[in-house]
Amino acid sequence: MTGRGTAIVGNEKLKRINRRFGTNQTAIRYTAAVLISLWVFAAFFGCSVFADEAPLELKIAPALDGKMKEGEKFPVKFTITNRGESVEGYLSVRYAADSSHDIVVSEKVQLPEGAAKEIWLTVPGRLYTQGNNEVVFRKGDPVSGDRVPFSNGKQSLQLSTVPPQALQIGVFSPDPDAYNFLNLFGQKGYEVHVHLLETDAFPASLLEQLDVLAINDFAGGSFEEEQLAAIETWVRRGGKLILSGGAGYSKIGEPFLGWSPVQVTRTESLQSMQTLEEETGEALDASDGITVAQGELVHCQARLSEGNLPLFASRELGYGEVWFVAYDVSLEPLA
Repeated sequence: MTGRGTAIVGNEKLKRINRRFGTNQTAIRYTAAVLISLWVFAAFFGCSVFADEAPLELKIAPALDGKMKEGEKFPVKFTITNRGESVEGYLSVRYAADSSHDIVVSEKVQLPEGAAKEIWLTVPGRLYTQGNNEVVFRKGDPVSGDRVPFSNGKQSLQLSTVPPQALQIGVFSPDPDAYNFLNLFGQKGYEVHVHLLETDAFPASLLEQLDVLAINDFAGGSFEEEQLAAIETWVRRGGKLILSGGAGYSKIGEPFLGWSPVQVTRTESLQSMQTLEEETGEALDASDGITVAQGELVHCQARLSEGNLPLFASRELGYGEVWFVAYDVSLEPLA
């Protein structure tokens, strides 16, 4: 009796449900209407009934437009914004080293409520695709800790490599087009990448990716002592530093002026640059005058001169070189 009665009661409930919802299609439409109503309610009143807690927003900004030399360290800037409660954990990049194990690069981060922080992580120079790495935030432990999801979804690095013979050139200049003329070498079979840099996004590890660092009409006081020390070490190990600026050369400041092949004491205006025209095969209109920085050569040799005025000079510094360019490379007719 009990089993039979239960079956009867169950059938009666099923009949009532069928009468209420009708066919499967009606039930589906009813369910969809309920869900839509709940989502609209959540949008207006801030309810997150169905959403997983994802208070962190992540932005990824690779240096050098994401172009790296394979085998050299490469810096990546991450900006994390916390829109939830305070959280502490590890920002990590996890990538497949080979078929048997992964490698994790991480840094501990404290994120108060409402805070936004910039973190630089240095990763090995290699190809990174959406499928071979992941960027995660974990509490407690960078490998096994609980994940805190990102509000903008799954994140990964996407970085490409350049051929070993390619030139990576970093430029500090108030003019974003300074030294862009070097891209013309691409027409002669060279691969050249010119990158405009900023001192507030210039970790020391970035230098390992550069073949040439050029500073044109740029305030040397913008650099921090740690950055200056890293540049000197980089040059002494074989890097090439170019200093230019014409009338603005002196504002490059120390210690760059101490490394300069020319101790600049004055400027002069040239109405002709015949030697440069002969070297490049291009005519230059200097009728309005071209301002050049001039002074005394120091432990160096002039590589190209206009009369007795050096336009290009270089000196050795350790295993590297420091070059002097007398004019501002961002100004016409020499840009």
